[in-house]
Amino acid sequence: MPERCFYIEGCPIYKHFLSQNVKEVFVAAYCEGRFEDCARKQLRDKGETVPELLLPTGKFLKKF
Repeated sequence: MPERCFYIEGCPIYKHFLSQNVKEVFVAAYCEGRFEDCARKQLRDKGETVPELLLPTGKFLKKF
């Protein structure tokens, strides 16, 4: 099993995804992959506030 991000449980960005497939892509790419590249994790590790709609890529999810 791949190493997982410490913050994966309860990460609030995932409740905003309408597609389970999209969530699985982000989880595989960041939460179980390159989690050190996750913009959300980087902010949390610095003790900064993480905007809820910030994607792991550093871009913001647009709500429709």
